[in-house]
Formats: sequence, C-alpha cells, structure tokens
Amino acid sequence: MPPLGHPPLEKKLPWGCLSAVPCARWPPSPGWGRIDPFPLPRRVSPGTGTDLEREDPGCVEGETTGVWGPPSTGWDRVDVVDVAWNGAWDRSWTCDMAMHARLVGVDARRLLVVGDVHGCAKEVEDLMDACQYQPKRDVVLFLGDLVAKGPDSVGAVRLARRLNAHTVRGNHEENAIRCHRAWMEKGKKLKSGLKYLQRLSDEDWSYLKHAPHTLRVPSHNVMLVHGGILPGVHLRKQKPKDLCRMRDVVIHEDGKLQARERPVHGSLPWASLWRGPEHVLFGHDAVRGLQQHPHATGLDTGCCYGGKLTACIVPPLVEQDGPFSIQSVPARRVYCKP
Repeated sequence: MPPLGHPPLEKKLPWGCLSAVPCARWPPSPGWGRIDPFPLPRRVSPGTGTDLEREDPGCVEGETTGVWGPPSTGWDRVDVVDVAWNGAWDRSWTCDMAMHARLVGVDARRLLVVGDVHGCAKEVEDLMDACQYQPKRDVVLFLGDLVAKGPDSVGAVRLARRLNAHTVRGNHEENAIRCHRAWMEKGKKLKSGLKYLQRLSDEDWSYLKHAPHTLRVPSHNVMLVHGGILPGVHLRKQKPKDLCRMRDVVIHEDGKLQARERPVHGSLPWASLWRGPEHVLFGHDAVRGLQQHPHATGLDTGCCYGGKLTACIVPPLVEQDGPFSIQSVPARRVYCKP
C-alpha cells in the first residue's frame, strides 16, 4: 500500500506495478507528479549490475524510492525515474510528461555513448568492434532514435537489449509509441515506414516505453539527451518536446531563450550556449554532424543517410584528461534520403 498521507494509486504503468499521481506535498511546484514507493522485489539479473535511479527525487525525508522498469532482457537494473506531470495521463507515456533518470553503479566502467542509430543494426555491431567492446568493462548507452528510416529497426532494438544498453527517448520513439497505440486502439492504418511496429515484441515495447528523456551519469559527469536542454532552465521545467526535438535557441531582447527544432535567422545551436557543469551528449542533428563544444558533444553523424555511426568513449571521471575520444564507422550504404 502507498505510504499514509498519499492519494490512492490511480493508474498502472506498463509493468503493472507503479503509478504516477498528483501529490499536493511533493514537490512544491504545481502540476508535478511522483512515482509512489511500492513494495516490489528488486529485479536484477546477471549482467552489468548497474542501477538507474530517480533523478532529483525530492521525496519527503525518510521515504524510500520505488522500483520501476520492465522485467525484460536488457534491463538488469533497478529503474526509477522522476516524472514531470504536464496534463492528462497518457498510457503510452508520450509527450505529456518528462522522465529523468540517473545511472549509478558504473564508477569504474567505460561508457560507449552512441549517436542516432535509425535501424542501422549492422553498423552498431561494426561500431562495437571498432570500440573493442568488452561486456565486463563497458556500458553502452544510446542517444535515442534507435528506430525508423534505416533497414532494421526491430534488430536495432533487440541488439540494444542484448547489449544490456540503456537509451534515452528520441522523437522517433515518441512517434512509434503514439502510432502503435493508434493502430492497436483505434485501428488506424500504419504507414509503410511504420510497418516494423507490427514485429516488435512486448519486451521490445517495454524497453522503448521506459526510456527516460534524460539520463545523468554522475560518476562520469555526463548527461544524455536526444534533442537538447534549454540553458538556464531547471531540468524539471524542461519541456518533453524540447528534450526530444530541440536543435537551436533564439535569444530574445529580454535575454530569454526560445527552443527551436529547426534553425531560423539569428538562432544558435543550443549546445554552444551550454555551460555545464555536466558535459551533455546529444543527437538529433545530422545536418551539423559531429559537434564538439566545450561542454556538449553532438553525435548524430547521419548513418542512415550514408554518413557514419559515431560513439563517444567516456572514461571514468578519475581517468578523464582532456576531450573524450570519438570513434566512427561508415554506413554500409545509403538507406534513405536526408
């Protein structure tokens, strides 16, 4: 049962174990929800042993955090997230709320952070070979957009799960979840580019639906996001759409920043204005390709367009000395036009 003083659980998540409900006493800002603690066993299978925890939980002192995450291959951690409540409940967790997670238990591990895959599963295998991937040493993290455009979206998701990798949520995961729900619940016809949705298993869907919008790795002083983070705005106030889609910002006369998905006259790459303290790794900008700013690195190098698939190799914080190393492999062919 939920702790005394909390409202009853109202909706079940895909795993059927937790609920996000409005909570008057946590946090103090209106319109936010929380994941209630719930007495569930910790699900840990043999593998990396790393944990995902709720980011900036803000729980009342003395309370415990809940356990959250799909019990599927590729998720061998405790998965707990902080949920931003931005309106009506959405059973597929698309667009209505932002989820932020923190990866722990990887202090001595090397991170392999991979840019937009877009169904290029073979290139992921090539990239793992180029990075000399070792399961006991390395943790693989994806920057979203595992699916769509390329030749094998289903294979890319299943490869990510086999690698015990985490991914943040991209705009194409959002679109896939939304279209799948419309197909299942309303019978809407899937477009040709979305036929792969019919071949995703329940475990694949669970993996995609539970992907957070941001993932912090304190032990390495990095944060992952697919699109962008509006500089100067608290993480809790970031809009889910911007986290998935932002590329540029416009600076208004009053100094306020406006997020833009597509560049306009006078706009700047958001990453050029990011000042830390964490180094942000992001994707979603194949036009600019590899971006290396002082405190942010963009890794979308247009693999599905015949470009490259790129990874940033992040050593543990105690071993960091200078810029992170970058490893790329060429696309095997052009899969779609830009």
